[in-house]
Amino acid sequence: MSRKIEVEFTLSGLEKLRVFLTEKRKDAKELPEKITKEVLKEGESLILENMRKQNIREAKGELFRSIFSEQDKEKGVVGVQAEYAKFVEYGTGVVGKGSPHPDPPEEWEYDVPSEHKTLDGGWVYYDEHAGQFRFTYGAVSKPFMYHTYYDLRDRSMEIAKRIVGELIDD
Repeated sequence: MSRKIEVEFTLSGLEKLRVFLTEKRKDAKELPEKITKEVLKEGESLILENMRKQNIREAKGELFRSIFSEQDKEKGVVGVQAEYAKFVEYGTGVVGKGSPHPDPPEEWEYDVPSEHKTLDGGWVYYDEHAGQFRFTYGAVSKPFMYHTYYDLRDRSMEIAKRIVGELIDD
């Protein structure tokens, strides 16, 4: 990754070196934004990849369409905006309680008491997409964002090294 630069110790040689270093400094100032942009792009891909690994049917529906990223210079956020994403991520009901998320928020409750529940812990809800009532005992946790966080954390450094290396090798 190192580059050897030969410089003639003449006025024109030193001027060429000054121009070269000025361009590199300008490119280096753009590094944080460029790295952030690439990390966010990778994050969106990882969310989808982890949805598929978790066999999330919604990976082609609303949950998939709600994947987003936002960038403000060298800061960014990547995630999903669907309201029900947290129920997919953490699981619900007695089923979710039996296969919990690896790191649920402290306030997460799997088996919330409700007047709509049956004695054995199931409940009926109206599925707006299907246009009908459904019965469920809940859903297992499918921690696609949890895995995305760790995958992206690991890949971010690789992305940064690659982009810095491209600047140096240019």
